[in-house]
Amino acid sequence: MVEIRKSAEFAAWLDDPDHEIRAQAARVCGDAKFAAAVEPLTACLADCSSRVRSLAAIALGQLGARTALLPLLRML
Repeated sequence: MVEIRKSAEFAAWLDDPDHEIRAQAARVCGDAKFAAAVEPLTACLADCSSRVRSLAAIALGQLGARTALLPLLRML
C-alpha cells in the first residue's frame, strides 16, 4: 500500500510547474521501478524541457516499458 501511494505521489510531481521537480520525479520513478508511472512518464517525452524528456526516457527504459517504445523512437 505504501509503495502505491509513493508511486502516485511521484507520478503527480511529473506535472509540477518546475522543470527540475519534473525531471527528478522522473528519475525517482525509474530508479524505484514505479510501473504505475509509465503513462505519465510517456507523456513527459513531449515535455518542453530536454532534461525532463531525457530522464523520462531513461526511467521508461529502467521500467522496461514496451508501450513507450514507439514514443521513444519518435524522439530520435
